[in-house]
Parts: sequence; structure tokens; C-alpha cells
Amino acid sequence: MGKKDEFSDSEDDFEMDEIAASEDAISPETLELISTLKKSLEENSNQYEQHTQLISLLKASEKLQELREARESMSKSFPLSEELWMEWIKDESNMATSKDEKIHVLELYERATSDYLSITIWESYLEYAIQEYTESMDLPEIEVVVNGEYLNSLFQKAKKFTGYHTSQSHVVWNIWIDFELGKLASQEVPSAEDVDRVKEIYLERIAIPHSELEDTFSGFSSFISKYCGQDYEESMVQSNKIVNATRELLENLVPFEEHLETYLKPEGEVNGVLAKALNDLASVPNPQELSKVLLASCSYKFRRSADQGEAGGDPYCKLERLWIELESTVLGDHEQARKLWKSIETKQMSMSDFWIARAEMEKKFDNVKGARQIFVRACSTAETLDWPEKIFDSWLLFERECGTLQTYKDALIRTRVALKNVEAVRTQAYASQVASDAIQQAEITAAVAADNVPKAGSKKRKLSVQDENNVSKIPKTKDDQKQ
Repeated sequence: MGKKDEFSDSEDDFEMDEIAASEDAISPETLELISTLKKSLEENSNQYEQHTQLISLLKASEKLQELREARESMSKSFPLSEELWMEWIKDESNMATSKDEKIHVLELYERATSDYLSITIWESYLEYAIQEYTESMDLPEIEVVVNGEYLNSLFQKAKKFTGYHTSQSHVVWNIWIDFELGKLASQEVPSAEDVDRVKEIYLERIAIPHSELEDTFSGFSSFISKYCGQDYEESMVQSNKIVNATRELLENLVPFEEHLETYLKPEGEVNGVLAKALNDLASVPNPQELSKVLLASCSYKFRRSADQGEAGGDPYCKLERLWIELESTVLGDHEQARKLWKSIETKQMSMSDFWIARAEMEKKFDNVKGARQIFVRACSTAETLDWPEKIFDSWLLFERECGTLQTYKDALIRTRVALKNVEAVRTQAYASQVASDAIQQAEITAAVAADNVPKAGSKKRKLSVQDENNVSKIPKTKDDQKQ
């Protein structure tokens, strides 16, 4: 025991020396900048660039605990970008060795996929979960972090959120089907239940339009040949009916945007293709596909108006808002909807309705924190808004519906401070206007007085333009009457 304790002490000393050496390697300028950024963010957390700068500095300085705290702090003030989420998750997963640390990584993935519909994040999430599941199956001594039930639930969730992403959903789906096929291959005699489950996964997939449809169908054919040889013909007849209908949907969706637009066809012809696509989709009870056609039409009209120099004439961004509505509701592409909001922010950030609509969207996504962060941002720029009181009322109503007593109190304090700032700006603007009006009036009075002073050798005063227009109203002098 004595030797072990002695070794432990020396190990601790080594770690402390290593930390000290690491601290010494950081320049005094960097340490000072880190301290300055921290202090600035404590005073005002709504500074995006300063958050990212602090995170970069802490990562470069290998201050891991402070880095975690900085990332958590930023996530409370702003929705993190895909890049920031992936960077955070990668750092944590590389260090995760214990069960609790790995669970923390899974929690970060959950938070990230709640913030954004990102194929990249979902791909990484599934790969990490499968790796943990496989390791726990192969190495019994490892504590189980991901079991079969968790993994199946994760696959279902991934399908729900990414399945209708026409161009990239195959990236996520392929991970799932490869895992399921691997499980079947590992069994000497696959169970009928497992085979039926994989067959249903395939049948469901070929009914959804996606860019890799033919590869999926080819994979299904191979699967049926290998595991359901006795039912091959019957299964292929059934699946052919499904895939033919899906092909027709794809034919209507893809060429609509690529051909009546790419080849610069007249707008009437493009609208004709739109009408045909809508007519073909009328018999298919699939709102996702209908919305994609409408979305393609909206995208086309927006680009056409931009090319013709008409986009600047739409200060309320009606086309983009329609696009956002389609992405956020029927398609469920939260990430794309957020990107579209971001793209019109500079044009609309002075409009209170813009912030309210954006917060409402996050609320519909069940992202209460995200909605609150939007209200915080709007409130911090209240002096520049067209109708700040509307933002204040909307935020307080939101907190009554979705918040706690503490969040309501915080909103109340912030809105009151913001209102005082707004009133101060308004008072100053009013005073400046009054002063400006007074100066202008004094200048006019002085000009009129100077104009009315008789000049030497002149019997008549010079009439101004206004005087000439109203000359009939001026009483004539005796000299005028003589003349």
C-alpha cells in the first residue's frame, strides 16, 4: 500500500507539473485576452463573435474545463451552428472513456439534433452509437452505454427527421440498413422476424422519393434473393408497383426545377409543368411531396425576381417567408428554415414582426430555449426596432405560456430596462427635432426680416416668390396707387 500511495503522489505531482508547464506555454497576451472576453461576456452574453473567439482561445490553450463552460454559456445565448456542435462533440468523444462521459456525448448529440436538422450530425450520431453498441457486445467487461432498444429508437428518430431529405437522406438510411444486414449476416440461420423487419424497412424506403432510389431497389432485390428466395417473384411484383409510383414522383419533382428553369423556358411553360406536377400528386396522399413541388416553385420565382432586379422591391421578404413556412412545417427541415431566417435577417432585423415570427417557429419546434434566445436578441436591439413594445408583450406572453416564474421575472426586468432605453432614445430624438425645428424657424424668420428691409435708392421692396403669388392680397401703398 505504501508503494502504491507513493506512486500515486508522484503521479499527481507529474500531472500538476504538466498543467503548470501548459500554463507557462500560454502567452500573457492570450491570458489577458481570455480574461477580457470572459468579463465582457459576463456583462453582456449576447455577443456572438466574442463567444466564438473565447472558445477558440480556450481550445488552443487546452483549458478543457473552461472550454466546456464557455460552450455551455454560448449555447444558452445562441443556437450553435452545425460546425460548432460537431467541433464540441468531437472534442468530448475523443476524451470520453467512462460511461458517464460517453452518456454526456450522446446527450450532446441529442441537443445538436434538436437544434438543427443536419445530415452530418445525424450521420456522426448513428456511427458513434453503433460503435458503442458493438463494443459492448464484443467486450462484456465494458459497461453498456448503448443497448439494442436505444439503437432501434435512435434509428426510428433518424428516419423521422431525415427520411424526406431527397438528396441526402440516403447517407443516414444506408448506415441503418448496413447495420441491419450485418446483424442478419452474423446469424447462422436468421430468424423470420428479423428478415421481415428488414424487408419492411426496404419497402418503406422505396416508397419515399430520394436520389439513390435505384440503388436502394437494387439492394432490396439482392436481399429478397438471399433471404426470401421462395417468395422472390411475389415480393418483386409488389415492390415494383411501389417503386414505379415513386419513380413517377421523382420524375415530376426533379425536372421541374432542373429543366423549365435551367433551359430558361418561358414562365408560362414553367407554370404548366407546375400544374402537371400538382395534378399528378393529387392522387397521392403525401403532403411532403406536394410541399416539395410548391417549394421548388417558390425557389424558382424567388431566383427569377432576383435576376430581374425585383427582389429588392420586397422588403417584407414574402417569398422567403413562404419558403420558410414550407420547410418548417410540412418538410420539417428545421435547419434549412433557420438558415433562411438568417439569410433575411439584415433586411428585417428592425421589424418587430420578424423577431416574433422567428421565435414562434422555434416554439413550434418545441425549442423553448431557442425561442427565448431570439427574444433576448430582439430586446437587446430594442432601440432600433419599429415597434419594440410589441416584442416586449410577445416575450412576456411567451414566458407565461412556456416559461417559469424565474424566466418570466428575467424577461420582465429585461423588457423594462429596454423600454427605458427606448424612451430615452425617443426623448433625445424628440428634443433634437424640437431644437432643429426651432433653428429652422429662426433661419426663416431672419431671412424674411432681411428680405423686408428697404434697400438704399429703392422705392419698392422686392417681392419674394411667395409674395408675387399672393400680390393681390397685399394692400397697395399711396405710391402704388399714383402709379
